[in-house]
Amino acid sequence: MHFMKKLLFIILIIFSSQSFPKTFVCENWSNFLRQELEGTMFEGEIDGDTFIIRDEVKIKRTLTYIGTDTVFKYYTRFDKDFIRIYSINLDNPIGQTKWSEDGKTKLGRYDLKIAELWGVGLKYVTFCNYK
Repeated sequence: MHFMKKLLFIILIIFSSQSFPKTFVCENWSNFLRQELEGTMFEGEIDGDTFIIRDEVKIKRTLTYIGTDTVFKYYTRFDKDFIRIYSINLDNPIGQTKWSEDGKTKLGRYDLKIAELWGVGLKYVTFCNYK
């Protein structure tokens, strides 16, 4: 019996240390003018430092981790002539809250906020929840 407990303990440790991908569902992307892009809702996946999303033109993209600051994790993907940078808010409840256009009404709280950065602001943004 003592052997079985040790074996079960070892099996639990092995499986708990495995990293399993988490899936999430995102709303439609919105552009920097807060206009929703219809039909861009998608299901994505996070596995360690790799994010798999569908972008604003509905193409599946794999984002690669490039760094972290106090609020965001940053990921990148490469197009023909451009490097695209995404910020993903994982741990800041304020950044993961969606507000009305006037900023007075809380529309929802989400697990993730994904934003494509552009110049001095956001180009596209979406809010997501884990499945």
